[in-house]
Amino acid sequence: MTLDCTGSGNLPGKTSRCRLLPAADGTVKLHLFLDRFSLEVFGNDGSTCVTTRMYPDPDSPGVRLFVTDGAVQMKSLDVWTLKSAW
Repeated sequence: MTLDCTGSGNLPGKTSRCRLLPAADGTVKLHLFLDRFSLEVFGNDGSTCVTTRMYPDPDSPGVRLFVTDGAVQMKSLDVWTLKSAW
């Protein structure tokens, strides 16, 4: 799994990689937690995790997920909007 934040803001982003293997049934489960300045991705219920800081432009279009060298089928997608703590 690669988390590429090089185009995510005003400061130079970074690319982080970790090994994420499919579960025994061939599925991969991702939980993404995104707030103003950070992104955390937990793979397969926390078997692996990648965290990064970023400083996106307020007009940033969002998050993109994609696969290289293979194919996937998305089974579900849930999005929750959190209220500000301030």
